[in-house]
Amino acid sequence: NRDNASLLVQQEIHGREGNFLAGLTFRENYFDLVTGDYKSLDRYPGNWFLIKILNHADDTKDISLLPFIKKIAADRGREKEIRVRASSISESLEHLSSLVTEKDDRKRFSHKLLSDSRQPQTTQILRLLRDNSDDSRAVGIMLIGKFRIKDMVQEVCECLEIPKLRTQAKNVLRRFGSDASDQLQRYYMVSSGNTETSIAILRILAEDGSSDNLMFLFSRLWSNSRQVKEVALKLLADSNFKSPDQERDHIHQLISDVIGIITWDLSAKISLKKITDKRLLQTLNKDIARWNLFLFNLLSITYDSGSISRIRENLSGGTVESVNYALEMIDIVIDESIKPKIIPLLDAIPDEIKVKNLSHFYPCEIPDYLKLIDEILNRDYNLLGVWIRACALRNITYVESGILAQSVIALLFSPEQILQDESAKLIARSGDGIYSSVSGRIDGKLKDRIIMFMNNEIPAEEMLYEKVRFLSDLFTGADEDHLLFLASSVKYLKVLENNALPFAGGFILWTIPAGSEAVIVSDQTEAGVKINGMMNDKGFYLLPLSAVEDFHYQYPEQSSMILNYIGNIEH
Repeated sequence: NRDNASLLVQQEIHGREGNFLAGLTFRENYFDLVTGDYKSLDRYPGNWFLIKILNHADDTKDISLLPFIKKIAADRGREKEIRVRASSISESLEHLSSLVTEKDDRKRFSHKLLSDSRQPQTTQILRLLRDNSDDSRAVGIMLIGKFRIKDMVQEVCECLEIPKLRTQAKNVLRRFGSDASDQLQRYYMVSSGNTETSIAILRILAEDGSSDNLMFLFSRLWSNSRQVKEVALKLLADSNFKSPDQERDHIHQLISDVIGIITWDLSAKISLKKITDKRLLQTLNKDIARWNLFLFNLLSITYDSGSISRIRENLSGGTVESVNYALEMIDIVIDESIKPKIIPLLDAIPDEIKVKNLSHFYPCEIPDYLKLIDEILNRDYNLLGVWIRACALRNITYVESGILAQSVIALLFSPEQILQDESAKLIARSGDGIYSSVSGRIDGKLKDRIIMFMNNEIPAEEMLYEKVRFLSDLFTGADEDHLLFLASSVKYLKVLENNALPFAGGFILWTIPAGSEAVIVSDQTEAGVKINGMMNDKGFYLLPLSAVEDFHYQYPEQSSMILNYIGNIEH
């Protein structure tokens, strides 16, 4: 009844529990809230989101939210307790706004500018953008978006590369729509070495959905970066894009190239099955599935997407009838120039026969195990990921002198920390011979680390490899190459000294191994958080929630299972 509902509302209002998902939602919608777009209230019904906003406005005295708070206070459709609290906060913010001046409080004055309906001077915005404070620069960005100052879009684009500003920069650029397209495309070219920024720009361009922007995404299918290609193609497929007829030969060549990549993967799979290497086989199967998804997305933007979807559904059915029906559809739908390669790849026949049939187009052999391992370690990173190389290194018991040893030594100088560590650990367990041959070529820090591995002085739980496996066990189905990003932020704690966590800020704390009880503390800003009664012989893993937010920004398609996991614990 209404009395019980009112009680729940009061409990929510007076609660100050940390809530990561509410905070994340608030930060992602902040620009809309302070610029008069309140559709997020409809997207997130109930009181949890609204109360998060009220708590923030009350705790931080955020004048930017004054127009929004006034609207809530006057909304007769809201619960009385909500309106009363909003009215109280509104009065407090109005009084503060009437007193604040730029001279006395530059930060609050900038938020006052954001709450005002009058456009500030360009010099004021430039001053905010040049300020050392991230908060001031964020306000400057949002002022550009609120008043649609087109001449300053370039300044907003540059903020996509600044972690603490990129979310608001993205939101502002989305608000500009097609008015920002040219600047975004130019900035993409400038920042093409930064994969994260490049992908953020592609997502913004896809939202606008103009033919010019979609053609820009289409041209990215020939990028050197596998991640860029995958994101661009997924955005095109989701936009129901159809490749131009004049590009048909070009995209057929790309489809052919992808089939060639999968053919190599299948030959590697046959080799691994012969020696029943389950760990590497599982990883390779994930990579094959990833390339198959890419292939079907290519087909869907080249041919009728509905037909391609039915072909895929029938192939996954696995029965003789469904597979035959899919092959009949392929015969009708797919162009003659590519059909002889598609059919043997997708037919429900053993991998050995597939590779034999495809070898007419892609000469390949079934390598022996050691040769395959060497090929995995040296294969182009845009054809095969980092994680499978780490698994290959971990699977080798020891390495002697020779070609494989040189490949392992080369990975000591990899920019990927996991490959540095796994190659160093392999050299350490291979005896003095390999270490002696390489010691003169590496610096003292790396020498010390190899010696520590030799003396078993580095706990297994500290290894990035183990952290990825831990997260993979928790988030089943997530791609390990993406989980590497999260794992690099995981901290290993042998003990919780004095029951206090040595980390200020929100975090997830797990006991090791995976599957043990997890404790999550959201939006925690005080150091020395007390966790009572937690003891574990193998130690703990701690993941800052800021890393989860970064992961969500960079890999939104992969982050849902992690956010759901956090949400289940929080509630």
